[in-house]
Amino acid sequence: KNVRIVNSYFEITTSKHSGAASIAGQVNGGKVLNCYSEAYLTTTSANGNVELGGIVGMTNADGSTIENCVFAGTIVGDGCKLAAGIVGKNNAGEGKSLLLKNCLNLGSIRAAVPAGIIANENSSASVTTTELVNCINLSKNIVKVTTDAQSNVTTEDYIYIHGTSTVDYKISTYVIDEFATDVAAAEEGADPYDSNYKGVCSKAKHADTREEMTQTITHLTLAQFLAKVKAGEIAGWTVVDGYIPTPIAGLQIAIAPYLTAWGITLA
Repeated sequence: KNVRIVNSYFEITTSKHSGAASIAGQVNGGKVLNCYSEAYLTTTSANGNVELGGIVGMTNADGSTIENCVFAGTIVGDGCKLAAGIVGKNNAGEGKSLLLKNCLNLGSIRAAVPAGIIANENSSASVTTTELVNCINLSKNIVKVTTDAQSNVTTEDYIYIHGTSTVDYKISTYVIDEFATDVAAAEEGADPYDSNYKGVCSKAKHADTREEMTQTITHLTLAQFLAKVKAGEIAGWTVVDGYIPTPIAGLQIAIAPYLTAWGITLA
């Protein structure tokens, strides 16, 4: 709770299956609250077993909560498979639950399976609850390493979830259109295809049962999102003129350098 990490470098060298992050490598039913990181995380050798997260590497038990957290650093996961700004992997399953609420990704993510918020939801269990509430991606630097780590890199499409399946995934969030893509699902025809996803997730139903996922996704421009936060219409978020909207009280990050980097001009 209330941890702030700056000017920090994490080099992950393990060859074992593990979660790694700047705040918590693995959360087993615990809580991570009001944490900020601008760390640089990297792997030094090929290891598809490592899940990298800016805040949490992996969640793996019932009652895990990550709330009011911000990642503004860099993840270079060329040597791993999964990486995301907030949670690298939610290892869901029967009797397990995760609440991911009011989190913001500003960071650069690069991996075989990258995402702005959570890179993988992997489970074949019939009973699990994962809630994603008001988690916002404000990064255009989410890239997929396809083969050679140094030369073959393509822009990735999944802002929130990129994984093998979703089980009872409840999504209630905003997609900021300047950071969205038009890709809806990884397997058009095999899974529900909806152009309104714009990169929110790669699977909209359980891989086996095809149960429907509950979702409320609101598309806004960045200017509209800033206006809603300023008006107090989005619970848990605040914004001051000239700064990034934030879910952490008192955290101020100047928006001008980001607007320049993003190539965005606010009306």
